[in-house]
Formats: sequence, C-alpha cells, structure tokens
Amino acid sequence: MDWDTVICTIIANAGESKSASLAAIEAAREGKFDEADQLMKDSEKTFLTAHKAHMEILTREASAEKVPMNFLMVHAANHLSNAEIAKDIAEQIIAILKKGGKLL
Repeated sequence: MDWDTVICTIIANAGESKSASLAAIEAAREGKFDEADQLMKDSEKTFLTAHKAHMEILTREASAEKVPMNFLMVHAANHLSNAEIAKDIAEQIIAILKKGGKLL
C-alpha cells in the first residue's frame, strides 16, 4: 500500500469508528441496547481496519523503511488515538446504562 492509502485508511476508518462509538452511546441513552451493541461491533470493525494500517506503518518503520513524517501522518495517529479512547469510554458508558445507571 502506498503511504497516502495507508494514511487515508487510518483517518477514514478511525473517524468511522469514533462516530459509531458516539452513536452507540446515544442509542444506549435511548434504551436501544441492541442498536448500541451493533454500533459498537461496527466501531470495533472499523477500528481494527485503521489499526491494521497503523501496524503496517510500524512494521515498515521497524524494517528500516523511511516513513514520511508529515501533518497527515500526525493527523492519522491522532484520529486513531481518539477512536480508541471513544470506543473504550463508550463501552463503559453503555455498561453503566445497561445496569440502569443514568447520565446527566
């Protein structure tokens, strides 16, 4: 995969993962737990696609290939980190809501 494809794969899929995680929280707030669970599965799937592309960067770097460091690369890493945090927090919030907890 060329660098632009790798970077765009991370940005697009990490963004999709984060959006699905946030939508899952909203669904859970409305008591739609089946929908929330499906959205979290979607979040995990797109996160893994982004993570796989990220691993390609790490693998290429480890094999001494020159990795271009530019704003888009940093942007992609930021998106991936935000998606992972959103996914982790969404899982916790949904678990609380399933147990009858409330959000303000």
